Amino acid sequence: MRVASILFAVSSQGGLAKTGIGRYALEVIGGMARARPVWRFTVIVGPGFVSPPEWTAAGNVRTVPLYPRRLIALARFLPTDAWFFPCYDSVPTRKPAVATIHDLFPITSPEWFPDRAEKNAAAIRATVATASRFVCDSEFSRQDLIRSFGVDPGRATTVPLGPGSDGTPPEGGLDEASRAKFGLPGRF
Repeated sequence: MRVASILFAVSSQGGLAKTGIGRYALEVIGGMARARPVWRFTVIVGPGFVSPPEWTAAGNVRTVPLYPRRLIALARFLPTDAWFFPCYDSVPTRKPAVATIHDLFPITSPEWFPDRAEKNAAAIRATVATASRFVCDSEFSRQDLIRSFGVDPGRATTVPLGPGSDGTPPEGGLDEASRAKFGLPGRF
């Protein structure tokens, strides 16, 4: 199986690599590479992207630096059996495509993104139009996708996020100082 993916929105040099969507994208591609060693992963990245050590160690992930404006013209020539869109970067394709839907906030709450709501909303709409299946971080995001876009519920699966490969869940939940900082009760 040959899987192609796009990570223009993620930089391994800090920035989004340490945030929710960025960390998810880097971790999930590394996890798939380890779980499916006979599969071949091609990840389209922006120039200057440095592959995480986990990808190099897996031996079945190659990165292809490309400027976004050239991707659409070249994507149809990429030898791939399927596409995986871990963030809202996508390309029109006739191949099967799976997209992760983290949330629809740029569409449902654009006031939270005053400088980029329209750009992010357009990327989400394009991804929804392209993908044949969806992985949603939460049941809320899944229901939002179904309600907002009329997606067949059978095409969307909820897969809650877990800790990254470099960490474990906190023992006993949040510590007292963290709960106090956010005004949270002992159990919530």
